[in-house]
Amino acid sequence: MYVLVSIHPKNGIDKSNLMFVGAVMFLHWLAGIIFIFYLASFVMLLREVLRPGVLWFLRNLDDHNFHPINEVCFIWFIDFKAV
Repeated sequence: MYVLVSIHPKNGIDKSNLMFVGAVMFLHWLAGIIFIFYLASFVMLLREVLRPGVLWFLRNLDDHNFHPINEVCFIWFIDFKAV
């Protein structure tokens, strides 16, 4: 809440407030990247330890037929075409 109040135009925008906002945004981004990295590492560890059929609901990134970018673009195209 402090960040939103501090950069409001009537209060004035100074360099220290913008640096604070940038630092907070960077720390949130870094925390998200670290979380995703550890989550992916945990899933890879589970795939090594558990038998092959246990994690059937998670896509295997080592599969050569798995193309996540193509699937996302294709789903977006189908949704756009329906409109």
